[in-house]
Amino acid sequence: SRRQESGTSTFPGMTGFADDPDVDLIAHETDLLLETVHDLTDASVREPSLCPGWSRAHVLTHIARNADGLRDVLRAAANGER
Repeated sequence: SRRQESGTSTFPGMTGFADDPDVDLIAHETDLLLETVHDLTDASVREPSLCPGWSRAHVLTHIARNADGLRDVLRAAANGER
Protein backbone atom coordinates (compact mmCIF):
# COMPACT_ATOMS: atom_id res chain seq x y z
CA SER A 1 0.00 0.00 0.00
CA ARG A 2 1.18 3.52 -0.80
CA ARG A 3 -0.45 5.10 2.24
CA GLN A 4 0.94 5.79 5.69
CA GLU A 5 0.78 3.21 8.43
CA SER A 6 -2.60 3.00 10.14
CA GLY A 7 -2.97 5.34 13.07
CA THR A 8 -0.61 8.01 11.79
CA SER A 9 -1.81 11.41 10.77
CA THR A 10 -0.66 13.73 8.03
CA PHE A 11 -1.93 16.58 10.18
CA PRO A 12 -0.70 16.55 13.80
CA GLY A 13 -3.56 16.51 16.28
CA MET A 14 -6.05 15.06 13.75
CA THR A 15 -6.18 11.45 14.93
CA GLY A 16 -9.93 11.13 15.39
CA PHE A 17 -10.27 9.26 12.11
CA ALA A 18 -7.47 6.74 12.68
CA ASP A 19 -9.86 3.82 13.31
CA ASP A 20 -12.60 4.89 10.90
CA PRO A 21 -13.26 2.07 8.40
CA ASP A 22 -14.09 4.65 5.73
CA VAL A 23 -10.49 5.88 5.85
CA ASP A 24 -9.24 2.36 5.10
CA LEU A 25 -11.78 2.03 2.27
CA ILE A 26 -10.71 5.35 0.75
CA ALA A 27 -7.05 4.31 0.97
CA HIS A 28 -7.84 0.96 -0.65
CA GLU A 29 -9.83 2.54 -3.48
CA THR A 30 -7.07 5.12 -4.00
CA ASP A 31 -4.54 2.31 -4.34
CA LEU A 32 -6.78 0.61 -6.91
CA LEU A 33 -7.11 3.84 -8.89
CA LEU A 34 -3.36 4.39 -8.89
CA GLU A 35 -2.74 0.80 -10.01
CA THR A 36 -5.31 1.21 -12.80
CA VAL A 37 -3.86 4.42 -14.21
CA HIS A 38 -0.21 3.49 -13.77
CA ASP A 39 0.13 1.86 -17.18
CA LEU A 40 -2.10 4.22 -19.16
CA THR A 41 -0.38 5.77 -22.15
CA ASP A 42 -0.92 9.26 -23.54
CA ALA A 43 -3.10 7.71 -26.23
CA SER A 44 -5.19 5.60 -23.84
CA VAL A 45 -5.81 8.55 -21.51
CA ARG A 46 -7.34 10.43 -24.44
CA GLU A 47 -9.85 7.63 -25.06
CA PRO A 48 -13.47 7.98 -23.93
CA SER A 49 -14.31 7.11 -20.35
CA LEU A 50 -17.55 5.55 -19.14
CA CYS A 51 -18.77 9.10 -18.41
CA PRO A 52 -20.56 10.36 -21.54
CA GLY A 53 -18.59 13.14 -23.22
CA TRP A 54 -15.57 12.75 -20.93
CA SER A 55 -12.20 11.28 -21.83
CA ARG A 56 -10.21 9.35 -19.24
CA ALA A 57 -8.04 12.48 -18.95
CA HIS A 58 -11.11 14.55 -18.04
CA VAL A 59 -12.03 12.09 -15.28
CA LEU A 60 -8.49 11.91 -13.90
CA THR A 61 -8.14 15.68 -13.92
CA HIS A 62 -11.49 16.04 -12.15
CA ILE A 63 -10.39 13.56 -9.45
CA ALA A 64 -7.04 15.31 -9.01
CA ARG A 65 -8.50 18.81 -8.72
CA ASN A 66 -11.18 17.58 -6.31
CA ALA A 67 -8.44 16.04 -4.15
CA ASP A 68 -6.56 19.35 -4.20
CA GLY A 69 -9.68 21.15 -3.00
CA LEU A 70 -10.33 18.67 -0.21
CA ARG A 71 -6.69 18.86 0.88
CA ASP A 72 -7.06 22.63 1.17
CA VAL A 73 -10.22 22.23 3.27
CA LEU A 74 -8.41 19.83 5.61
CA ARG A 75 -5.41 22.13 5.93
CA ALA A 76 -7.68 25.04 6.78
CA ALA A 77 -9.54 22.97 9.36
CA ALA A 78 -6.26 21.78 10.90
CA ASN A 79 -5.21 25.43 11.22
CA GLY A 80 -8.51 26.43 12.82
CA GLU A 81 -9.62 28.43 9.80
CA ARG A 82 -13.23 28.66 8.65
